Order: sequence, then C-alpha cells, then structure tokens
Amino acid sequence: VKKLRAQEATIAKIADGDLSARVDLSPKESLGRLSQRLNSMADRIQELLGQQRRLIQAVSHEMRPPTARIGFALEMLAEAKTDEERQRRIISLNEDLADMDALLDELLTFLRFEEGAPSLDLESLDLLAMTEAVQRKVQPFRPELPMRVQTQPPNTPTFAARVSRRYFPRVLENLMMNAMRHAGSRVAVTLDRAGSEVVVRVDDDGPGIDEDDSARIFEPFIRLDPSRDRRTGGTGLGLAITKRIVDQHQGTILVERSALG
Repeated sequence: VKKLRAQEATIAKIADGDLSARVDLSPKESLGRLSQRLNSMADRIQELLGQQRRLIQAVSHEMRPPTARIGFALEMLAEAKTDEERQRRIISLNEDLADMDALLDELLTFLRFEEGAPSLDLESLDLLAMTEAVQRKVQPFRPELPMRVQTQPPNTPTFAARVSRRYFPRVLENLMMNAMRHAGSRVAVTLDRAGSEVVVRVDDDGPGIDEDDSARIFEPFIRLDPSRDRRTGGTGLGLAITKRIVDQHQGTILVERSALG
C-alpha cells in the first residue's frame, strides 16, 4: 500500500506540472517495473515539452526579422514619393512575405514528420533522372558553380531505386542547396550502389565542418555559422527534414570528409 501511495503521489505531482517527479523504487521490488514505466513516461513527456519549447522559441526567432522588415517596408511605402520608389518597396515586401511562406512550409513539413511519419508510397523510380531534374532546378541559385551528376559505374543510362516520388526530391534539393551555399568552386553528386543499398553522395569543396558538429546539423534551426541569416543560410530546417525523410526510407545519412575538400 505504501508503494502504491508513492506512485499515486508522483502521478499527482506530474499532473500538477512537476515533470521532475520520479518514483524511487528498485526494479527488483514489487511494483518496480511499473515504477520504471512511470518514470520513463515522465522522462518522455519532459523531453517532448522541452523540444516543443525550443521549437516555439526558434520559430519566434526566425519570424522576427522578416516581420520587422515588413513593418519597416510598410512605413517606407507610405512615405514613398515616386512610383519607382513605391515599386521597390512592394518588391521588398513580396520578398519578405515569400521568406515567411517558405519558413512556414518547411515548418509544417518538419512537424508532419515529427508528429507521425506520413506514408511515403515508395516506388521503383529512375533516381538518375530525378537527380538531374533537381540539379536543373537548383542550378540558377549559383549559375556560375559547376555541378556534376554522375554514376558509378560511369555513364549508367538509368539508376533504379525505391524512393518516394513526393519526398525524395526534397532530400536531393536540400543536400544540393546546402552544398552550393558552402562550395568554393564545384559540387559533385554521385549515385552508387553498396550491395542492396543505393548510395547518394553529395560532395563540395567548401570549408567543411568540425567532426563534433556533424550530428548537430540535422537538428532543427541549427546554423553552425552564426553570420549566416535566412537569406543566405536557408530556413534552418532543410537538413532536419532531410534526415527524417531518409529515416523513413530506412536509410542512413552521414557527414564525411569529401574528396573535393
């Protein structure tokens, strides 16, 4: 009875908002396994609420700059004296609204995977054709930067893989855009096979990152270079979304040292 009352008291504390409350019973004692489950549940609730709090703080931080720019642009628009000046302000407003729209789209995609993975509907598709299509889409971001799409063995006409038609292009786009942001002079995308697995390798000759940071870049709203803002560094959600899509493909994503640098 005493042990049941201890569990009841702990549950009451958790219900009242004290998420640090735990039942102190050994697994070997009677009700010990139930206590372990109760403590694990409290740990998970505390972790989820912490993640939610960090996400809200990050979203608030990300929304503040475009919101401030929109407010400033509206003030300047009201004071514009010529049609040309008004047009410049309207263009600036549209750019900031597009930034906010992109952030919200990324956030909704991220939450979709966090709250319960959507069905990916994997199909056998030509990954080479998909990769080349994405390459053509992102190349205008830095038209002067050579990006080579290749296969191993070279000149393979098609490259079949079971991937999501809807979500896997997003993986490719996020990785290519990330490489283009940091590359010095070139990017290479290679499709290869390792046994039954398909390997997509995106190389660039940028400065790279510290080994200790290689896992952190897949966390939401992480930018290792604090000098980069959303206009040059993306929304801060691209690689977090990429990892979750790869996980849903039962795949693995790794950061390694590139042969290009």
